[in-house]
Amino acid sequence: MDVDLRKINQLWRLFATAFGFFTFGVGGLFLTLVFFPLVHLFVSDVERRKAVAQSTIRQAFRFFIAEIKWLRVIDVKIEGRELLEQDRGCVLVANHPTLIDYVLITSLLPQCDCIVKEALWHNPFVRGAITAAGYVDNSDTAEMLSKCDTLLKKGRVLLVFPEGTRTIPGEKLQLKRGAAQIAVRSRCDLRVIHIHCAPSFLNKGKKWHQLPVVKPFFLVQVMEKVNIRNFADESTADSVAARKLTEYLSKALTLETC
Repeated sequence: MDVDLRKINQLWRLFATAFGFFTFGVGGLFLTLVFFPLVHLFVSDVERRKAVAQSTIRQAFRFFIAEIKWLRVIDVKIEGRELLEQDRGCVLVANHPTLIDYVLITSLLPQCDCIVKEALWHNPFVRGAITAAGYVDNSDTAEMLSKCDTLLKKGRVLLVFPEGTRTIPGEKLQLKRGAAQIAVRSRCDLRVIHIHCAPSFLNKGKKWHQLPVVKPFFLVQVMEKVNIRNFADESTADSVAARKLTEYLSKALTLETC
């Protein structure tokens, strides 16, 4: 009987997951094709347009997370949410176990700039949103570092996934130095965010319909800040500081969660 009930629950979550992603896609197309063009038409100030876009994205993501929680697709617990309200001119670094990590974190933030891989600029469901929000393209490293430096000096919060892609379960994290290079160049502090999902769900190599037997549980832990002065000072070359900081972040982002 228990096995049958688990199977029924899994079938329900399959339907609910499909419905949730359908509404996500429809919402993305509406924002891209209708809402953001109207914002561009009626809001002349560029910075104001970006602020409106980022606020809209946050509210859309909050709705999506609330929707899939209500549909019993996932459970979510956030630890340290209040710490994010303190951050200005800060790089947020997070591990990347699932497809919705960016959605989860951005839904918590009053303002968030992101580094976006080139492929997403051609995705019809999200292209309009990332363009309207003024997100940073990672295709040109020098230009990316310059844009991030400008944003951070304005007191903006920048979200970076140092792995660059989703983690394959069971494999060691392979961090790129981009997040560390940004922090070292801008001399800004970092905030570590650790995401744990059990059982595995929406991870790399799996399709959205490959659901675990039981409902996934997301634990998002907002950690204390990393002081950049502990890694970068006048006597340390930026390349050395970035390497040491990357090594530190690799350990911080592999935090074990029971």
